[in-house]
Amino acid sequence: MKIAVKRKHEKRSSFFDLRRDSQTSRMDLAGYWSYPSFVRQNGDRGKCSCYWLYLILPVVPMLEKKRTAIFRPKAALLTKADSKTVVRYDNFRLGHDPFPNEQWKEPIAMYPHKSVKDFTRTELEKKEKGL
Repeated sequence: MKIAVKRKHEKRSSFFDLRRDSQTSRMDLAGYWSYPSFVRQNGDRGKCSCYWLYLILPVVPMLEKKRTAIFRPKAALLTKADSKTVVRYDNFRLGHDPFPNEQWKEPIAMYPHKSVKDFTRTELEKKEKGL
């Protein structure tokens, strides 16, 4: 039986690790997902493509108040329209931040909003389907 031993001087390359483990790559997608916004982009040959843009916002449940605090967007995900194919992922904490004046520590909204707080789950689902 042979046991692989990693020596201190051997440094693993993240490039090769990412390629080898591409099916298990990680993106921070936990939180509230916005409804998709439609994005049209003209290609290099004049062909127009349609994508869906989602904003992902952190949430903190407040069980005692039966509400959830929603925070500023932490990431954006661009997919092919009505598809699981990821075209682009942007982590706003680590890369370009399109919301530089928004605070990370303070919620920007609460769910449910006052206008729907008395709806039943069935009523909320019906309204959501209507969107």
